[in-house]
Amino acid sequence: MKHHILCLLSIATPTVGLAQSFGDVAGCAVASGATVQTDTLFLWDGDFVHRMEARCPVTFTHRIGGGAFLLDLTCEGEGESWNVSYLLEPTADSDGYLATPAGGEGPWTELRLCE
Repeated sequence: MKHHILCLLSIATPTVGLAQSFGDVAGCAVASGATVQTDTLFLWDGDFVHRMEARCPVTFTHRIGGGAFLLDLTCEGEGESWNVSYLLEPTADSDGYLATPAGGEGPWTELRLCE
């Protein structure tokens, strides 16, 4: 039974290693320890999506195909909590992802592997 559970977990999570993070310019700066002044920060480390005023655990990852994921998040920040989903599609050069709020409501954000 343990082997079946491990197999299911590997299907339900992205293939991003724990040491890897994807972010926009501000997100990668924060990942490297810098302080930034922006409201658009986006950092995805596989387990969490970090925004400027919110930390959002990934509650479920849906593999869509073609390397795309739909991330379900439960966010908390500024005394509130809410659920949100993001569609992450590989960029044309496959070096990152385009993150868009599910349903297309809101701008897309380009995420690159943080170094």
